[in-house]
Amino acid sequence: MRVEPSESVETGRDFVEDVIFSRVSKLKRLNFGGFYTMVLEENEDLVSVATLRVYDNRVAEMPLVATTFRHRRRGMCRVLVDELENNLVKLGVEKLVLPSLLPQLRHGITSGFPACQMMKE
Repeated sequence: MRVEPSESVETGRDFVEDVIFSRVSKLKRLNFGGFYTMVLEENEDLVSVATLRVYDNRVAEMPLVATTFRHRRRGMCRVLVDELENNLVKLGVEKLVLPSLLPQLRHGITSGFPACQMMKE
C-alpha cells in the first residue's frame, strides 16, 4: 500500500507517520500519543488498516480506516472492524466513534456495527 506523504505545516513532519507511530506533540491538534494501529493481512499482504485511540474504558475513536484497492469489495474492512469491536468489548469499551466517515458510506458501515456512533457534522 502506497501512502502519499501529508506534511504538517507546523512541524514539517508526515501526518500519517505521526499517527501510525503515536508521536507526541506539545500542540494538542498534533498530539497523536495513545493511538494504536490495527492491521489486517492476508498471506503477508496488507489488506486493511485502522487507527484507534481509546479515551477511557467507555469510548474509543477510529479516525482513519482504509483498505487497499485490490482487496476492496470483499468485506475486509468489516472483518477488521469486527475483530476490533470484539477486542474493545473485552476491554469494557462501550462505544466506537467514527468521526470522519463520508456521508455516503454511513448507512452501510453503521448498520453492521451496532456500537458505532457518528459524531455530529
